[in-house]
Amino acid sequence: MTRFLLRLRGVLTLRPYTYEDIEADETAFPQALLVVILSSLATGVAYLPSGEVAVMVTGVVVALIGWLIWSWLTYFIGTHWLAGPDTEADWGQLLRTTGFATAPGMLRVFGLLAEARTPSSCSPRSGCWRALCSRFGKRLTIGKPGGLSRSALWAG
Repeated sequence: MTRFLLRLRGVLTLRPYTYEDIEADETAFPQALLVVILSSLATGVAYLPSGEVAVMVTGVVVALIGWLIWSWLTYFIGTHWLAGPDTEADWGQLLRTTGFATAPGMLRVFGLLAEARTPSSCSPRSGCWRALCSRFGKRLTIGKPGGLSRSALWAG
């Protein structure tokens, strides 16, 4: 298995080592970007039967912009406003871990989740799984021992 696929499996199963590996590997950004694009495309597949290709392309662009903004906000709030004495993170680390955390959305294309058949960007099961992956990644990236409080992590 390639390192990329191993990372996807590790993120989907919430393995701390995988998140630490992604956080530490500065060359993992293109992989994280690919995960965000594939996840948003998988969501957009629901629009293809109705011929809404423009909606799907717009969704990918919005997902990428949202990912960049959300990662930066999480970085800024977590390392400046709510930082603990041992908090140490950079924006690149958060981009990589939150990018990979969108992996549950990729499963929609396989029909593994029932909401893949409905054009909704707010699918409950994969959305909850994605939020869990994201919070787990942020906890490991910013919330080191002595870092952010639990309430700060749940707020972000």
